[in-house]
Amino acid sequence: MDINEQMQAFYAAHEKNAIFLHESDTVSGRTHFGGDPLLPPEFVWPEYTGKDFHGQVRTNPLSFLLQVDCAAIHALDKDGLLPDHGILSFFYELDLMQWGYDPSHDGCAQVFYFENPDDLTETAPPETLEPCFRVPQIYAEAAAFPDLPDACEGFAFYGLGEIFGDEEDEYWNNFYNDRTEAYPATVRTKLLGYADLIQDEFLTDCESVSRGFSYGNGRPEMTQEEEADIHLHAQDWILLLQMDSLETRDYRLDFGGDGRIYFCIRKEDLAARRFDRVHLILQCS
Repeated sequence: MDINEQMQAFYAAHEKNAIFLHESDTVSGRTHFGGDPLLPPEFVWPEYTGKDFHGQVRTNPLSFLLQVDCAAIHALDKDGLLPDHGILSFFYELDLMQWGYDPSHDGCAQVFYFENPDDLTETAPPETLEPCFRVPQIYAEAAAFPDLPDACEGFAFYGLGEIFGDEEDEYWNNFYNDRTEAYPATVRTKLLGYADLIQDEFLTDCESVSRGFSYGNGRPEMTQEEEADIHLHAQDWILLLQMDSLETRDYRLDFGGDGRIYFCIRKEDLAARRFDRVHLILQCS
């Protein structure tokens, strides 16, 4: 099998479906960025307690980022991974803007699933959430596209290096173009699929931090056995939501300087609708 045939086999084996979300001029539907989320009457707005750059401990309300009407996008969820009804709501603390590389960052991003939208009402954020951290309401349109792993993830988990071998330079551009050809040119916010990485792969980090390891001061010390087991179980994690910068005529939401945030979840937790177990990673250039 020559390298082109190997690459086609790689695409067939690892292609995933992704649901891209982009800003819409249409003012309708329950899927939108920001604004006032649909929440149950008894909902307690989430908060996060963490340290700022000066080491001061602060407690802040999370910002509401995105609401997804699962029924409206169900036809695009070709693998049936998301709920077929209900509302998914994504929150993140935008002041401290933690990176997700330390166990203390747990809770800086939270996802809630509500099965019965008719029981929900539009709810304004608490007054303690400063206006600069309130995301304006922007309606979103969804479209499904095939997705392939970023090269870093492909090399780490899917044997991409064995295919490229010594011919990496010759075939790298072709691989990258094939991977991104179908993407909407300016859209990088999506549900499912693979992460568009700015730095290195982070599934290993999700598994490591969930076990109590911290990357705050560089790579943590661990035994070879721990490292091998973490690498194995890193593949239990998948991308739930990748959110890129959000920009309108008079508003811009940016994550750390041309960055993105990634809500990740274990496959078994997604299947069981345990959205309280998400882990967030922030990457920027």
